[in-house]
Amino acid sequence: MSLRQISPAPRRSTRRRYLTASALAAVVVTTCVSGAAAGPSATAQTAPAGTHSTVTAAAAPQVLTAVNAFLGTLSSSQKTTVQATRTQANLSKWSNLPDALYKRAGLRMDALTSSQQTAVLNILRAALSPTGFEQVTGITYGDGVLKAQGGIDLDFGADHYWIRILGTPSATGKWTIQYGGHHLAVNITLSALFSYSYRQVACSTE
Repeated sequence: MSLRQISPAPRRSTRRRYLTASALAAVVVTTCVSGAAAGPSATAQTAPAGTHSTVTAAAAPQVLTAVNAFLGTLSSSQKTTVQATRTQANLSKWSNLPDALYKRAGLRMDALTSSQQTAVLNILRAALSPTGFEQVTGITYGDGVLKAQGGIDLDFGADHYWIRILGTPSATGKWTIQYGGHHLAVNITLSALFSYSYRQVACSTE
């Protein structure tokens, strides 16, 4: 399955403009599209990119199930690559720059099988509202458009996005999911009592 086939058409955005809203109760979203991404059970709140906001973990069990399902599709070497300890150094390892300008860790989507890619997307579906998920896939789709247009290529691609799990996924401990690449950085942290997240995005002018 191609990521391009499942990705919605990108929305119009403005140059490096940041808008903030909340998605499902599991995450807080900071993005740069023409509209906000709020789930039906979300509490509206505003926070600058790069800050943490705390919300209830209504979607946490579904996220844990989706993460374990994804890990179950991986080989031993892939699990070693995608999982790391939850240290401040690892938590800080994210950027909205393209891969040619920033070295990431974890597994990139184009290195995964179709079923493994689907498992990653299921994690995002569980953690985000439908609108939030659409925004994420819209951004990745847009990077595929950049690749297809040619010209300057800084390693663009709809499947040039990385998944990484920091800490041990569980219903009791604290652990983090990182998903990102060019123009997208999603950080979702879950614990026994709450989950909080920030997502920082910078968009190109269309």
